[in-house]
Amino acid sequence: MINVANFMSIQFIEIVSIAAKFYLCLLYMSFYSASIKFHLMSATDLRELEWYLRDHLFRNLSHGKRKFEIQNLPEEMIKVYLRYRDSDVDKMSFMISQVLKQLSSKSVITQSQASLEVPGSLNRLQCSKCFYICYLSENEPKKCFRCFSAQLHSFPDKK
Repeated sequence: MINVANFMSIQFIEIVSIAAKFYLCLLYMSFYSASIKFHLMSATDLRELEWYLRDHLFRNLSHGKRKFEIQNLPEEMIKVYLRYRDSDVDKMSFMISQVLKQLSSKSVITQSQASLEVPGSLNRLQCSKCFYICYLSENEPKKCFRCFSAQLHSFPDKK
C-alpha cells in the first residue's frame, strides 16, 4: 500500500523539478536570443559605425587629442552622435571593439589594453564621383569607401 503523504511529496518534487527545468530553459532562451541579437550585426552597421568613429577621431585630432580611453568611447559616441542616442552601452561597446580591430589592422590606430592612439593624421576627403566623405589615414590607399573611386579631393573647411 502506497503512503499518501509519500505519493504527494513525490508528485510535489516532480512538479518542482519540472518547473525548475522550465525556468532554466527560459533563462537559457532569453540569454541565447539576447546574445544572438548582440552578436549579429550587419556589415552596414559596422561600416556606418566605423565612419562615425573615424569622424569622432578626426574631430578630436583637430583639437589636439591623440589618445582615447577605450572604455569611454561608447558613452562619448552615444553622447555626441544623434544616430546612437538610444543605443545600449554594452552593444555599442561590443560594436566599437569590432571596429577597433579593423582600424588597428589597417594601422589607423595603435591599441593597448585600455587605450588607443592615432599615430598619424586623418585626412577628410570627399569623393568626386559619389560625394561621400572619407576619413583616411596616411597608411591607407586613397580610395572612396563607398564607390572605390580614387578621385578624392580635400573636403572644404568651414568658412
